[in-house]
Amino acid sequence: MKTLWISALCLCLGGVAFSQATVMNDLTGFYDQFAFEKSKGNALNMYGHIQGTPFLNEVFIPGNVVMNDSVRYSNVSLRYNIYTDKMEFLKEKTQVLELDIHQHSWRFEMGNAAFVNLPFQLENGIQQNGLLWELCGGNIRLYKKLSVELLPATATQGFQDAQPDRFVRKDDRYFLALPGVTPVVYRSSKELIESLRTVCPNVDALVKQHKLKLSKEQDVIRLVQFCNSEMPVN
Repeated sequence: MKTLWISALCLCLGGVAFSQATVMNDLTGFYDQFAFEKSKGNALNMYGHIQGTPFLNEVFIPGNVVMNDSVRYSNVSLRYNIYTDKMEFLKEKTQVLELDIHQHSWRFEMGNAAFVNLPFQLENGIQQNGLLWELCGGNIRLYKKLSVELLPATATQGFQDAQPDRFVRKDDRYFLALPGVTPVVYRSSKELIESLRTVCPNVDALVKQHKLKLSKEQDVIRLVQFCNSEMPVN
């Protein structure tokens, strides 16, 4: 029962800040935020000659968009372009709109995924800004970053057949954000535990108690949930 309560709490915390947002059913003002626009035909043909896909989902999915934690637009057709790290929107079934995420604070909710634009820190200490998939909200937050690589065409070499231009999905990278800190990538379970230990001293006991395997995404989510439940409520 406690595990179910913690799971529900984590899902709720991710949306608490947005529950008071003004809901806008008229999308006119929303479309005004876009920096780039293209016809649906051109958008679909742009990658037609390339094998694979740059998208999380090829089709547009109805979802919600929250701008600056204050305005919520409902029933927006969304599609995430992993390769360009841009969220695309379908306007009146004829135009694909692409948003400059650096102009405002954004949250995109579609299906079982919620993306937020945030600065984050890579392995080399360099900071970037982009869309992160929020896996768990709360005082401690967990994200993952999706990545797609465009590989150029190659000619036949020996026993290897020729390959066309192609999109290849790369391994997801995971980021942990401690309270008040920019999300930082972690490369191993050891790094994850060391970071969590600074705010959740009981983290090692939690891993043992709940028999968590930190090579599994769902178990890492559960661990962050448990750590959040042990932190004082602000």
